Amino acid sequence: MSFLSLILFLLLASSCLTLAQDRPAPTDAGGDAFAIGLYRQLASQAPADQNLFFSPFSIRQAVAMTYSGAAGVTETEMREAMHFEGDAAAIARQFAAINEALSAAGRRDDPRKGSSFELAVANALWPKLDLDLRDAFTQEVREVFRATLERLDYAKDPEACRLTINAAVAEQTKGKIKDLLSPGDLDRATDLVLTNAIYFKASWRDPFSESSTSQQPFQAPGKAIEVPLMRRTGHYQFLETGQVQVVSIPYLGEGVSMIVVLPATDRDFAAFEKSLTGEQIEGWFRKLTQKSTHLQLELPRFKIEESTPLTSTLKAMGLTTAFSSRACFSGMSATPLFISEAIHAAIIEVDEAGTEAAAATALMMTRSAAPRPPQKHFRADRPFLFFIRDDTTKSLLFMGRLCQPKS
Repeated sequence: MSFLSLILFLLLASSCLTLAQDRPAPTDAGGDAFAIGLYRQLASQAPADQNLFFSPFSIRQAVAMTYSGAAGVTETEMREAMHFEGDAAAIARQFAAINEALSAAGRRDDPRKGSSFELAVANALWPKLDLDLRDAFTQEVREVFRATLERLDYAKDPEACRLTINAAVAEQTKGKIKDLLSPGDLDRATDLVLTNAIYFKASWRDPFSESSTSQQPFQAPGKAIEVPLMRRTGHYQFLETGQVQVVSIPYLGEGVSMIVVLPATDRDFAAFEKSLTGEQIEGWFRKLTQKSTHLQLELPRFKIEESTPLTSTLKAMGLTTAFSSRACFSGMSATPLFISEAIHAAIIEVDEAGTEAAAATALMMTRSAAPRPPQKHFRADRPFLFFIRDDTTKSLLFMGRLCQPKS
């Protein structure tokens, strides 16, 4: 069997945002269910007080490129585990439309702020010099996923190949991810690396004032800690039930927001996580769009940086054959391939101005503001979930939990 590496990297960075008004509106069918399933697996494997941050969109799109070459049981398991609602051709078209929608705005000046918005998706293939890829596969990933292709000599110098790929990652993430692949991640048996990247930078539509930020207690698991708590009053989409408070904090422009989900004070956070479903969060998102609430919003300033092996997680979600010598990626190459390893790395920083984040994943395949008092109060002073969502395509670009704020 041969060795294939699949790498995804994403960046969210602080700047100004203006989305195109006439972009198409495809939807990320199955994306919420996959995100929640992946989150629950990661949460079950991590200590209760550990922060989590990852990009379900990036992971899912990278696997979608291999789905285009999968067959038999491998294809079936991939469809079920990744919540792909259709065959490989349908999923490829879905991601192509979403990528086009996410990238449609490009760089557009915002007349209010005099700056620009960037939101772009990039894919690439890095096959070894003599790997024979099927024409139909390369045509699809080039034309549908708009992937570039560059051949590398893994057999001669895998370390040089690693540096080449890392340099591309660093360039596409504006230097945020400089060393995605570590020494030893690639070797002379490597046949193919696939990469997916999304770059996004934005400021809050309504920034927090640094003068309003103060040290306040945050009830982390097992102890209270002092954290910088940002504060502002304004109108937000807000949902309150007996179990949760949910608020959508928009970035400058229209269409992308951070959604924060805060369980009730008397609710056990671990039990809350276990109860999460894709249908549940979709319901929250739908209800958020119904009205605007005058709200006093308090949110920690925080930074999360995570590196997570995904192999066991994806296997636990049902993607088992793809990681074994029984895998069939015959639509990709006549050379037998299977996934040997999956790695994900991510970083996010949230402050008064906006959000900056980056994420990366690797899969290895081996041979074989009103003056009146606010109506409601949202104080995130205990562990919470958060999402960064494109509201037009309903794509969950990032997801995480904050248990230990660090700035």
